[in-house]
Amino acid sequence: MKNLLIFTAVILFFFSSCAQEKTKEKTIADGQTKQNAIDQLIENINIFKSMLIHEKFEPETIGANNQYHDYETITQKVFDRDHITFSYQYPNTQIVIEYPKFDVENILANGYEFTTDFDNHIKAPKITPTTIYYADGTVTNAKDLNVKQQTQPISDYEFYIKGYKVIKAIIYAVETNFYKEKEYAITNEKQVLVTPLGKIEVRTFKKNGIALKVPGLLKDKLKILAQDKSSKYLSTIGTYYGNTEDLDIELKMFIDKLEKVKEQLNQGKINYKEVLENYSWKKVSDELNTKKKTLLLGQSFSAEISKVKLMVLDTTETEQKIYQLTSVKPLLNNGRTSLIGQQEKFGYAIAQDVSKKFGVIDLQGNWLIKPTFYELSLTNRQNIFSGKKENADQFNDYLLNKETKILSVIKE
Repeated sequence: MKNLLIFTAVILFFFSSCAQEKTKEKTIADGQTKQNAIDQLIENINIFKSMLIHEKFEPETIGANNQYHDYETITQKVFDRDHITFSYQYPNTQIVIEYPKFDVENILANGYEFTTDFDNHIKAPKITPTTIYYADGTVTNAKDLNVKQQTQPISDYEFYIKGYKVIKAIIYAVETNFYKEKEYAITNEKQVLVTPLGKIEVRTFKKNGIALKVPGLLKDKLKILAQDKSSKYLSTIGTYYGNTEDLDIELKMFIDKLEKVKEQLNQGKINYKEVLENYSWKKVSDELNTKKKTLLLGQSFSAEISKVKLMVLDTTETEQKIYQLTSVKPLLNNGRTSLIGQQEKFGYAIAQDVSKKFGVIDLQGNWLIKPTFYELSLTNRQNIFSGKKENADQFNDYLLNKETKILSVIKE
């Protein structure tokens, strides 16, 4: 599938790059001549000839992912705990859940075949905190404490929870609306599968390979899953792609049409301005795109096939699901965090008061260190902070004494 997408991208590159070149036409300027029109026709003919690609083979890395998609797992992967922050801003706690929409493809990597679908159809998910687990062992319904919520223009979701106690974990609901993945069993050659997006014809069914004739619209919405006799999914070792006879016929008809126009232009039977206007790359490629195109798609597998399933991403139907996800945040005691429902013996968090000064709170939200710092952060050393107070010229390192509850400057 990945190689088919690369192939498609190459074709689209032809389209886009040539379209950019042809944008230079803009209007039929006085400086344009018959030779400009001939050059335009020759260029378009050569591009269409290059698209007459017959079946090719591209090797795949052995071990390519050929598993069913677990939407809950991939949703959890995108909304990883590292994308969630708690900020204690008296008298509320701000919870920010980030949706890294511009990095979804990198996060999922090969773990989800239809990454584009994920990015397109969960870019505005509905997120709702449901349960809060505090570090002191108490649990509360987040909805009861929700003060306000707002969504940032790009991707972040902000919630303000009434209260000021240190949070250990949060359970939140993510409402998704994915296109449906539909399964079709492939059993023999000449089989025709009827899908909402068009008919799929099984051209080849061999011991270790499958070839399909598919509508062009389906080229990036299919996944072939093969299993051996023990029902183990087989790795893809190669992908085949190419034009069907239908598409080759369309391309050849376009080439013949442009050749005739070039001949008429040379014979003076047609005006060069008419050619520049009516046979630009944009116009002829738009016309080709209106034709019904079919492609050949095939895959070879690492062992003998016993069963084959075809997964089709049905873009005519969505399926709403709500997943309850849990994010556990390590406490700032650099110690071992117990189970989310258990009480911690010691822990703290950096917090701000109404004056926006920073201090340190204990598990119950009481000030462990009063807010006297203009900037305060935890270092990578246990119980050592970096802070800057009013009128101070520089930052100092401070050591927290758990017994005396005092921050002492660490002297060089």
